[in-house]
Amino acid sequence: TTIQNKGSDSTMRPQQIIEVLRRFSFRCALTDSTDYHIEHFLPQSKGGETEVTNVYPLDATLNVKKGKQNPFIFFEREDIRSQLIEGRFEELVLWFAILNDMSIEEFRKYTFEQYEKFEKGNDCVQRNLPYEGKYV
Repeated sequence: TTIQNKGSDSTMRPQQIIEVLRRFSFRCALTDSTDYHIEHFLPQSKGGETEVTNVYPLDATLNVKKGKQNPFIFFEREDIRSQLIEGRFEELVLWFAILNDMSIEEFRKYTFEQYEKFEKGNDCVQRNLPYEGKYV
């Protein structure tokens, strides 16, 4: 298992990382692989933060393939979708929506907005969303 947490701007404490991993039984959230990276759903370069509300364990090979692609687009690809446990991506999105106090539709829209701003070269609008540790 590799914990990839690039940069020194992490605001997560080690216990919070363990909470995230425990939430997913110390396995990839989408495949159950034990060879995973800690992945940002919304990359830092697109306004994502290293917070419980934005990170999850992702299979190492999938993480390398995904890079900084929009997860909604990447995980809808048939060749990628076939590698996932059915329904897991939807469960992950629901979990992030709840943590970020959004509906699934709002969370999807927010993610696409951040990617669009990045592609246009605009600064991303970061949201400081409350996290009380109640959903992990």
